[in-house]
Amino acid sequence: MRVLALVVLALVLGACSSKPPPAPSAPTAALPANVKIGKPYHIDGRWYHPRHEPDYDRVGIASWYGSDFHGLATANGEVFDMHAVSAAHTTLPLPSLVRVTNLENGRSIVLRVNDRGPFVGDRIIDLSRAAARELGFERAGLAKVRVQFVGFADDSTRIAAPVRLPEQRPARPGDRAATVVAAAPAGGAQVPRRAISAAGPATAQPGAQSGVPGGCTNGWVVQVGAFRDVARVRAAAAEVSHLHTVQIEPAFAGDQAVVRLRLGPVPMRDEAVTLLHRVRHGGHPAAFAACAKPPAPLRVS
Repeated sequence: MRVLALVVLALVLGACSSKPPPAPSAPTAALPANVKIGKPYHIDGRWYHPRHEPDYDRVGIASWYGSDFHGLATANGEVFDMHAVSAAHTTLPLPSLVRVTNLENGRSIVLRVNDRGPFVGDRIIDLSRAAARELGFERAGLAKVRVQFVGFADDSTRIAAPVRLPEQRPARPGDRAATVVAAAPAGGAQVPRRAISAAGPATAQPGAQSGVPGGCTNGWVVQVGAFRDVARVRAAAAEVSHLHTVQIEPAFAGDQAVVRLRLGPVPMRDEAVTLLHRVRHGGHPAAFAACAKPPAPLRVS
């Protein structure tokens, strides 16, 4: 009986550990039809509880993001345009309007929050490149700011203009993109989401295309990364397995054996764009999309 009780207790504790901690109390308010708050979510060991905070007024560090997400869907289904003035926030309703004031130079703008982030350190808001330029910290990359909730945003300022995604040309011998698995950091370490834009204009890493290749007759896959550390493969797979079917396959980066982690395939290009966006938001900014290979022929002996 003692052993049975211990087993039952372990199962109960295990089940409880997978649940989010209680959300802080939030004021109730009628939301416009286009505004969503969202459920609690878990990124890099931390829980975030979206909520309506009409008195939100915080001071903290702002960063900006640009080309690596340009043309992809935002968390509320709009299109991220780094040339438009917008922002990402971890908990405010989507879409919202906030006033952001750069406390280092006094500049202030009101912009639309339509995305989730940042998930790096204690940063409180992630701005589009255009917004960072307006506030005067595009070159510096980071700034101390004050963020104040203004109100809910309506669809009159919805960012939905079509953005042409760059097409990927076929890889040729000698191209760095042809051996993209070599771009994985030593030991399989992954850069936290949007950390690549922390110090200013982002420099695209090999294979970290912002777009999705066209003309994939067998569908698309999203490569999360290529790793030499088996434990890191398992950890990364656990982080993304809720998004789609996980594929783990051996590959080579130069003359070194690696393990490639992919999601998919998905049949539609729009699905690949959305999946890529979610993977990058989940802490894998170097993820990229590629054409799925046709199934291998069945060999009958």
